[in-house]
Amino acid sequence: MKRIALVFSQPPEASIIRFSKVIPVLQRGGNQVAIFYWDRDIGIQQERYLYGCNGIRFKLKVPSGLASTIFLPAWWLFVFCQLFVRKWDAVHAVNFDSLIPSLFAARIKRKRILYEITDVYADSIQLPEIVRVIGTKIEKMLAQLTDGVIVIDEAQIAELGGINNSQVVAVYDTPPESDILTATSQRENNIFTIYCGGFFRKDRSPNLDELFAAVKGTNGVKLSISGYGDLVEYIEEASAEAPDKIEYLGFISHEQVLQRTLVADLLVVTRTSVIRNNRYNCGSNFLRSMMCGRPFLAFSGTATADKVIEDDCGLVVDAYNIEAIRAAIVKLRDDPELCRKMGENAQKAYELKYRWEVMEQRLADLYQQVVV
Repeated sequence: MKRIALVFSQPPEASIIRFSKVIPVLQRGGNQVAIFYWDRDIGIQQERYLYGCNGIRFKLKVPSGLASTIFLPAWWLFVFCQLFVRKWDAVHAVNFDSLIPSLFAARIKRKRILYEITDVYADSIQLPEIVRVIGTKIEKMLAQLTDGVIVIDEAQIAELGGINNSQVVAVYDTPPESDILTATSQRENNIFTIYCGGFFRKDRSPNLDELFAAVKGTNGVKLSISGYGDLVEYIEEASAEAPDKIEYLGFISHEQVLQRTLVADLLVVTRTSVIRNNRYNCGSNFLRSMMCGRPFLAFSGTATADKVIEDDCGLVVDAYNIEAIRAAIVKLRDDPELCRKMGENAQKAYELKYRWEVMEQRLADLYQQVVV
């Protein structure tokens, strides 16, 4: 049995969809997993999602966005010290803000290290171009020093300008087919339902203003939105102002997210090209909509839009053009057959390219080759 140290600088809630799938794969491979995470006190008053693993918590409240980077040395010191004194056989570091201390500890202790990129760090926040370029080059260089790299979208390889590592595997953040629940998509009072879920942060520049305005100005539609982040108060205010148009569900479970996806007529995620990594990462919400056979509204310039166009499974519009968003919603609202066809196209693409069973085998094979 191998002992795996899984290190990521977010609370477990922020990665529940991803690691509720990844960790069981590691455990079924005969590994024992311990989670090292940063509790940033983002305000979720629920039981921690530790997936049956031992959790080692670094509790330090910090602001979100760019301001949080000044606290990174404290997190790095915590991770390095914990990895140095504890026993483990391999470390699985998630994202650049966990890679540096993990790589140092792995090399000092002569252990294996896998690096997982859910977001290229310098592209996940808005930085001056020279800082972004330098940061990306450093991340690329360090990724090449690890024993294997996991990306969650092939486009991320191009985002880094290539990764000179013999073990680079794409493991998309696809929901397992076993997650599909029994649900029917029936309109209540002839309402066209739109669902949006995610992590809503000001520094991610979501187009909530435009989306809300488009929904409010369109008859026969209602937006249900779930998630968390520093924009929750703003979402709650919008819901209170127009409860017949916008419904805030709070932070809901993965099963409830799937249920909402299955009964929605349209899925939308507020990923825009303002944040560079959105241009190279389609995100789990899009893949979930494909599995559930739902059409998708995507915003131009993103990896999501590229896949929507390639697989003809939704509509692509300018994220900041209220009239374009409204026109797309109306087009799908008034054409159930188009919605059905695009949903079928999404399911076909999911089956051919993104099924979790395929991703699971890729991850298991990588561990078998690297963690020996």
